[in-house]
Amino acid sequence: SPDLVVESIQVPGLAKEGDLVEVSWTVQNQGQGDALGLWVDTVWLVSLEGQPSVSLGSFTYDRGLASGVRYTRTEQVRLPSKIEGQYRVQVVTNANLGGSGSQVYEYREARNNNQRVSADGMQVSLYARPDLRVGTVTVPEHVTAGTAAGIRYTINNMGSVATSGRWVDRVYLRSEER
Repeated sequence: SPDLVVESIQVPGLAKEGDLVEVSWTVQNQGQGDALGLWVDTVWLVSLEGQPSVSLGSFTYDRGLASGVRYTRTEQVRLPSKIEGQYRVQVVTNANLGGSGSQVYEYREARNNNQRVSADGMQVSLYARPDLRVGTVTVPEHVTAGTAAGIRYTINNMGSVATSGRWVDRVYLRSEER
């Protein structure tokens, strides 16, 4: 039978959340038989800090692969927003094996070696954002129940980029225990 294995994976060393990044991988048929038909390579983003893995895409291979031959594929995939930290990329070839969808039959141990995690890591960082914080707050010392009270406060942007759009400020009344 064919035996599809992921030989290598190349990823960029640095990326920003939400970026389109280029991932390349090489698959070899190290089995005795030709791989005929269609199969799917699935690309995963794997956190080294314990976050759940995220699928970056699935890509169908449709050209067949003779015994001893390999192919290299390069795809642009979009990273999720609001993530940061150290990641690796995992590629699973013939990803639908044993399930539903396009797949190539692989016999016995050949079924168990279809994935690889990139040797190189990718450091993903956040884009700069505003950082809104409450500054000064001025309230009257005494307020009669049922009347209006003048409350003054300032909001400061401590972030490195300007704000855009709108936001809502909420003011809460809290009783103080004595």
